[in-house]
Amino acid sequence: MSRNFELLRKNYNDAIVVAERPRSMGKLQLPPRPHRHQSGAAWTNAIRPLLYHWRLAGGFFLLIMSAVVAVTFLMTPFYEPMAKLQIDPPGSSVFAPDRSGGTIGEYLETQANNLQTDALLLMVIRQLRLDQNRIMVPHASNESTVVNQDPSAPRVTSAEDKALRYFRDRLKVRRDTSSRIIMVSFSSPDPELSARVVNTLVNTYIQKTYEMRRAAITESTAWLSKQLDDIRGKMISSNQALAEFQKTTGIVDVDDNTNSYAEQMTDLSKQLVQVSAERMQLQSYLNKVNDGNADSLPQIRSSPVVQALTQKLAETKSELAMTTVIYGKNHPNVAKLQNQQEELQRQLAAQRQAIVDELRTTHAATVSRERMMSGAMRGTTKEMTQLAQYNTLKKEAQANRELYNSLYSKVKEAAISASSPSNDLNVVDAARVLTAPTTPKIPLNLAAGFLFALLGGVVAAFLYDRVDSRIRTPEEIRNHIGAANVSILPAIEQRTGGVLKFTQNLLPGHQAPPQVFMLQESSTPEAEALRGLATSVLLSAGGRPPQVLLVASSFPGEGKTTIAANLAVVLAERGPTCIVDADLRRPRIAAMYGVPPTGGLREALSGSATTDEFLVPLEGMPNLVILPSGQALDTPGALISSEAMRNLIIELREKFEFVVLDSPPILPYADGRILATHADGVIFVGRSGVTTPDAMNRAMELLATSQSAPVLEVVLNGTRTSGSPQYYQYRYR
Repeated sequence: MSRNFELLRKNYNDAIVVAERPRSMGKLQLPPRPHRHQSGAAWTNAIRPLLYHWRLAGGFFLLIMSAVVAVTFLMTPFYEPMAKLQIDPPGSSVFAPDRSGGTIGEYLETQANNLQTDALLLMVIRQLRLDQNRIMVPHASNESTVVNQDPSAPRVTSAEDKALRYFRDRLKVRRDTSSRIIMVSFSSPDPELSARVVNTLVNTYIQKTYEMRRAAITESTAWLSKQLDDIRGKMISSNQALAEFQKTTGIVDVDDNTNSYAEQMTDLSKQLVQVSAERMQLQSYLNKVNDGNADSLPQIRSSPVVQALTQKLAETKSELAMTTVIYGKNHPNVAKLQNQQEELQRQLAAQRQAIVDELRTTHAATVSRERMMSGAMRGTTKEMTQLAQYNTLKKEAQANRELYNSLYSKVKEAAISASSPSNDLNVVDAARVLTAPTTPKIPLNLAAGFLFALLGGVVAAFLYDRVDSRIRTPEEIRNHIGAANVSILPAIEQRTGGVLKFTQNLLPGHQAPPQVFMLQESSTPEAEALRGLATSVLLSAGGRPPQVLLVASSFPGEGKTTIAANLAVVLAERGPTCIVDADLRRPRIAAMYGVPPTGGLREALSGSATTDEFLVPLEGMPNLVILPSGQALDTPGALISSEAMRNLIIELREKFEFVVLDSPPILPYADGRILATHADGVIFVGRSGVTTPDAMNRAMELLATSQSAPVLEVVLNGTRTSGSPQYYQYRYR
């Protein structure tokens, strides 16, 4: 089946004309290969860190969940009942004094802070004897040691101080900003103790607030009573002085705002104003008369006599004009009418003069009256002084009376408030004995722990993946070193009784390395991967397959020896093959094939024997010959770099179709770089989850600078199929 597969691959590569890869002299060549993007595996790439680090994520999840479960079920249950206290604005209760100052929010915050004062908590402790409670004071005793030394502070014993600290730590006072409710709670392992402490605290605070208010009212009432006696004496003295002044001056109050003398002065002032107005009006009329405009006076124009005479004069003038036209100027009727006209004019002039004379008389009388009233007003200076004194005495008496009445009302109001049981504080919801603990909340803790552990495990896997730079996928190799030809070798499975056991082969210090699996089962995933690797290497140079292959790695423990041993078995199926254990520091090839340790490469290079003496054919594989390393050396560099090594490779080329060289790691030792110059191609091995990009890049640089053979294939060894399911579908059914 493998032969047919090889022919199919060869025909396919011939069809696409695979170019021969040239030997590089100065720079290591990595041939490009088209990479097909698999869009269907995008979701796998997204969760790749979880697939690679599922043990870390699972361990973190189990650790956190175990801690949460242990803490939750080992935690002492605490009961935290709550009481709700409604605090009304200051002065809202019946007979309560108005003590408002600041905003309602500041008032409520003050009340909430007052609920947490040490003095109030000590009152509750002493009332409930909490200093002897085993929960609040685990080592309670009858000790009476005084803790504080300040004489002004309350005396606190050591037990009370411990109870106070416990009380303060477990007490919670919260204010609802959207209402006038303050919530008070206290947590302890005893539900009855918690409820009793909360209710006692609230009731004690209400009683203390009431007593403090009553004491303040009583004290202020006593002070106001003393002030009231002084104000009463001043009020009596001012009233007596006002009464004596009224008796002396004769000033009598008509009502609260006026008196008899003030009314007289007001009337006199009004009359003076009126007379002055009349005088000025009459003067204006006389000014018209003096200007020759007497006819425009309203007194003349509105006089009935003047109006009648004026009308009659107009009629006479009209009749005279008509008679003159009819009879002429010398007619007796004309003379008669002229006489009537003249008489009417004389009467009208006399009437107008009478009106003007009357105005002058009235004006003279008004002026005289104004002078008299002005003189009377100027003669009231003494009376005005008395009136000012009267007003001063009256205001003083009135102020003393109002102050006395105000203080008297406050004293009576304070007395009523002191005896009133009303209060601004009301318990709307008392604390009750809880039947279930407040903490821990087991479902909530487990749910939160589960989410935190799950999220933490995922985050830990992704963070570790960001920090961990080790290579795990072919894409990472292509991204970091630019290699296009990447083969994958899954972790080798050891089968015993049908049970698969993954072995950590190739790790440093492994006591029992796996046997050559190609000699055990030929249908395993790793066997198929090795055949695919061999096919890729043989087809990499077109029609001229490489003859000498060097299997190298960056560091020990990356699987190059195991791959070299099994690759030799695959190549032996195609033609005579020799595998050379060129690792003179740590030889392993002979042990992996079960060949007893005898001489080998070291002796052949040193010239103590010929190469044919140490070629060991493998039983059951006639085409596979092993050249062991011989005795291990600490410094084999001189032998590897000698001309004997070059001649040995030339000799093996003539005897075998394929030669596989197992070399020491590239980075620690220079042996592999020297051997790479004798090979036709290099198979570079990296281990999934072990090899880093820096190590692989550095090894590639060293190979390039040593003018080594081109890297034909990069092998990612030890890849778990569970971590990269997109690459392996080996099991065919």
